[in-house]
Amino acid sequence: MVFDLGANAGATTYFFSRLVGLGGKVFAFEPDEESLQALRRNIEHHSLDNVTVIKRAVAGRAGERSFSAGAGLASGFSQYVAHPEAHETQIIQAVSLQGACEELGIIPTFIKMDIEGAELEVVKSSLKFFQLHPIRNAIEAHGENIVTGLEKLFSGIGYGVEVFSMFGQKYIWAEPPALHHC
Repeated sequence: MVFDLGANAGATTYFFSRLVGLGGKVFAFEPDEESLQALRRNIEHHSLDNVTVIKRAVAGRAGERSFSAGAGLASGFSQYVAHPEAHETQIIQAVSLQGACEELGIIPTFIKMDIEGAELEVVKSSLKFFQLHPIRNAIEAHGENIVTGLEKLFSGIGYGVEVFSMFGQKYIWAEPPALHHC
């Protein structure tokens, strides 16, 4: 079970779908309407029958949020997007990570998170959940303060954390204690 948080047009969704195969499931969360349309087209075009699209953002709390949309790869919660006034702002529905799991009736084994600056709020609000459920995480961290914050949060609950750079971007791999091999 994979959660693709910030699925965009589905590049990683495609690979997750192929990796988990027919016995697995991918849940692609994407609130941006423009990206959502491209995601659905790509899922249909590639016959990704094991993918479920969810038109919501995952956030630190459930409810309505201001979202800067139509910015392609830079769509995100208005409070995190640089120059939100340059983008169309809309109100979207957000769900917490634990809320999404409860609604779907599943706990993912892997989470990919690329949510344009909201990574820290999601992890911070989900620490007890991560302690109870061993979930591997791959996170694109948007900003040095987010990298540092994520390292502290995950390390504080016993997760093994690796930070690496690729394509000019920082990424975090966080692995639960039972699965972490140092």
